[in-house]
Amino acid sequence: MNQPDHHAVVLLVLSLLCVPSTSCIKSSPDDPLCTPGERRCVAASVAIEQCLGGTSWVSYASCDKDEFCANARCEKRSPTCGNAFCDTKVETCNSCEEDCGRCCGNGICEAIYNESRKNCAIDCDLGDGGLRRDLRRDVGPCPKANEAFCGGVGCVDVLSNPLHCGRCDRRCWGACSQGDCTNNPVALALGGSPARGAFSCALRTSGSVACWGNNGFGQLGNGTLSQSLIPALTLVITSGKAITAGGSHVCVLRVSGRVACWGDNASGQLGRGTTQASAIAANVQQLANVTAIAAGRSHSCALVKGGTVMCWGRGAGGEVGIGDNPPKTVAIPKETAMKNAIALTAAGRHTCAVSNVGRVYCWGDNTSGQVGRDQEGLVGPKALVPVLCETPLPPIVQIASGEGFTCALDDKGLVYCWGDNTFGQLGRDPSTLKETFKPQKIPLFDIKTLRAGGRTACAITSKGVVYCWGDNTTGQVGDGDTSGTPRWTPVRVVGLTAAKVVALGDKHAGAITPLGAAYLWGGNADGELGDGMTRTVFVPQILLSDLK
Repeated sequence: MNQPDHHAVVLLVLSLLCVPSTSCIKSSPDDPLCTPGERRCVAASVAIEQCLGGTSWVSYASCDKDEFCANARCEKRSPTCGNAFCDTKVETCNSCEEDCGRCCGNGICEAIYNESRKNCAIDCDLGDGGLRRDLRRDVGPCPKANEAFCGGVGCVDVLSNPLHCGRCDRRCWGACSQGDCTNNPVALALGGSPARGAFSCALRTSGSVACWGNNGFGQLGNGTLSQSLIPALTLVITSGKAITAGGSHVCVLRVSGRVACWGDNASGQLGRGTTQASAIAANVQQLANVTAIAAGRSHSCALVKGGTVMCWGRGAGGEVGIGDNPPKTVAIPKETAMKNAIALTAAGRHTCAVSNVGRVYCWGDNTSGQVGRDQEGLVGPKALVPVLCETPLPPIVQIASGEGFTCALDDKGLVYCWGDNTFGQLGRDPSTLKETFKPQKIPLFDIKTLRAGGRTACAITSKGVVYCWGDNTTGQVGDGDTSGTPRWTPVRVVGLTAAKVVALGDKHAGAITPLGAAYLWGGNADGELGDGMTRTVFVPQILLSDLK
């Protein structure tokens, strides 16, 4: 009786096992003998194979959920944070814990990230405020700890790679240490005016500053007058803790309490006692112990310890608030009558402050009612000294201003605006309300941060959601609309799920997410968005830089 052929039996088994959802793997005389049930895998492929005996393999679904592909075999894994699999119900890594079921493959242990057993070629919230396609784990986990698979790049160490810090495509301005960028932006100052172009600056975690955009007056602070379409390092500044920008000048509050300014100085807004422009920062004269700063189009102000406000620069509109009649320009800081202030803002040709009991005082140009007073009793119409907002308001905790209008945030998270309403910046239809000195309530609540600039305003809720309203000529409200239609009802900025900082220039806007990623949108004629181009952008786009 003839013995059955062994290979024929194997092929018969393969034919019985093959179903439409699988594919048979042909045996090869070069394959090593394998044990039935053994599985092999290829890290760069989704193909997982199971041994049928001898040298024959058949396709298999995947390694088990508690295994990973290593050395062509499915190996048991120990709990590892950021490997794209839920190794245990709660993974412990780097002294922190995270629940399973979230977005995979960040390489570090953070509650804001999710670990998923599934492939991560899905849309997910990466935790930095932006929704993106996550390709880190589209072909299985990387074999080394702290690595993530970044599409088109391969496995990278997300704890140290500055181009993929903490996750794929999270690009640092400086070094990447333990999955965190060490020198990303912490504050934005967006400046410009219709006549002089636009620019942007960012204060970084190191205290240094980078600027980009128009540089006709040296406002980039890099020692030149050359425009830059990408961030360029500002000279001298190494210990900044706050930053503000005017029409074409910039000021930084140093850790020491001194203030340094640079750029246009035609009205003495640099505070050096001269009117000569400078492309390099230098300290403001006769000013110390400063706690907050603000810049208007051609003037600057500082809040000093104890609550006194001091101003310098253009005074023709009364914006320096020192009471001179006729008003005049001052090239060194002068003390105003504003005492016991806790917050300060300046824009265009007016200035406002909040007292320690939550009252709003303003001074300067009042053409549209932006100082909050009727024209009666004013000069010109100008308020040459700080005057109390005429309409009673709840206790105010923050103040913001743009060209010809002012907004305030009360202690309940509600927003009020007054002044010019040409573009709906007061939250009212411009066809029915042109301007008013009476505060108008904006239809928002639970607001934690309020900012204004140009003829647009933005606010951040307690959950980090950003809303903007007003002028949208160049898409600066960030809702994606390209028609330039004003928004007198606040609209949500698209593409940002969380922000901790928002800033506005004359025609552009920006925000910083909780993880330090900066986004810019709006007008870009002078390269003020820092993307190397000059095209208008209608939704937030991330700001990248190779600066160290």
